[in-house]
Amino acid sequence: MDRLHSELHGDKILAGCPAINIAETASGYLMEMALPGYRKQDLLLAIEDDVLIVQGCSSCVPAQYEEVQRFYKKEFGIESFCRSFLLPEDVENVKATYEGGILAIQLQKGAIHKCVVDGVCERVTIPIQ
Repeated sequence: MDRLHSELHGDKILAGCPAINIAETASGYLMEMALPGYRKQDLLLAIEDDVLIVQGCSSCVPAQYEEVQRFYKKEFGIESFCRSFLLPEDVENVKATYEGGILAIQLQKGAIHKCVVDGVCERVTIPIQ
């Protein structure tokens, strides 16, 4: 039943990618990404042209795993990932917080921005509070 619902509505979860919720409010957009086990310093949030980029590195191995020789079953773990999202034209301000394993990104609506075609690619890093 879940597979049928997913196929009908096009909500396919990408294997190996963190789950995300995206919602629109009257004043902006809210994105919440499930990232349990990551530390804030292992995450990078940036905007390059009109694309929001969220990256996580796998260098954060819990101390209790350092001496493990073999896992007999391992269903959760911390892996590197990179997800990108095309931003709407009306995004004016971006803020992010990371608490309790959830990266919350608030995108405030504002004036519609026109994209420059064949312009210089600009990358802005967004601090995560």
